[in-house]
Amino acid sequence: MITLRMKSILAVGFGAMIGAMLRFLILDNFKATAPWTVAFINITGSFALGFLTGFLTGRIHRDDPWRLFLGTGLMGGYTTYSTFSMDVVHQLQEKQVVPAIANVTIQTVGSIALCAVGFVLGRKLNPAPAS
Repeated sequence: MITLRMKSILAVGFGAMIGAMLRFLILDNFKATAPWTVAFINITGSFALGFLTGFLTGRIHRDDPWRLFLGTGLMGGYTTYSTFSMDVVHQLQEKQVVPAIANVTIQTVGSIALCAVGFVLGRKLNPAPAS
């Protein structure tokens, strides 16, 4: 018998695997623009997580395996903040201060802004009443 905890662990694991593969495919196809490809992934991942959170609010419990699959797993595996951090360190080591500052600013502001936009959009499209 598979317990809810085991379902949750598997949901996060499978979601993370798919998210990481998606991230790899995007990065592999746009190697020449790596810092900006990472920015794209982080910003779109933030939008998607905001949207999913807004859309699923009141529809499924936060510990539901599907929510864990999509949020913690898929979006956690897809976004790349550790890669982002390393890109900034490399830019600074190469004395690319302005691109490093732009990278940090664009990813931080863009991710927060699009997470908020995604959340609002998800809530608007959510037919369930807010709880």
